[in-house]
Amino acid sequence: FAVQFRPHRWWYEVYTLGRRFALTSLVLAFPTLESYTVYVLAVAVVALLLDREWVPHIDRYASAFNHALNVQVLLAPMYMQLVDAETIEGKSSVAVSAGLLVLNVLMVGTMSFAAVRDIRQGQTKDKQLKVLNAQLVIDKHEDTEKFAA
Repeated sequence: FAVQFRPHRWWYEVYTLGRRFALTSLVLAFPTLESYTVYVLAVAVVALLLDREWVPHIDRYASAFNHALNVQVLLAPMYMQLVDAETIEGKSSVAVSAGLLVLNVLMVGTMSFAAVRDIRQGQTKDKQLKVLNAQLVIDKHEDTEKFAA
C-alpha cells in the first residue's frame, strides 16, 4: 500500500489531485458551454496522454485500469457533445448510452475484483509476517540463551 507508485513518480498523487480539481472545479471559471467543453476535452486528452506516457503505477494491472478510467473520463464529454450537436439521436443515442453504462458496470466489477484480490494478498502477507515474527522471537530467545552464558 505504501509504495503503489514508482519511486521517480512519488509526486503522482499531487498530479491526480490537480487533474481532478481541473476537471471538477476549474471548469466553473468558463462562461459558456462551448468554452468549458473544449477545456474539459483538452484536459481529458492531456491527462490520458500523460498517464499513459508516465506509467506511474508499479502494478501493471493498476496502470491499465487507470488508463481505462481515463478513457472513460474522455468518452463522457465526447458523448455529451455528440448528443448536444444532435449528431446521434434516437436508437443510436440509446445504444451509445447503454454501451457507456455497460462499460461503467464493468469498471465497478473490475474495481471489486481488484479490491478482493488486494485484500487476499494482504491477508497472505499478514500470515507470512506473523510466521516470520514468530521465528524471529524464537531465534532471539535461542541467541540469548546461547550467548548469555
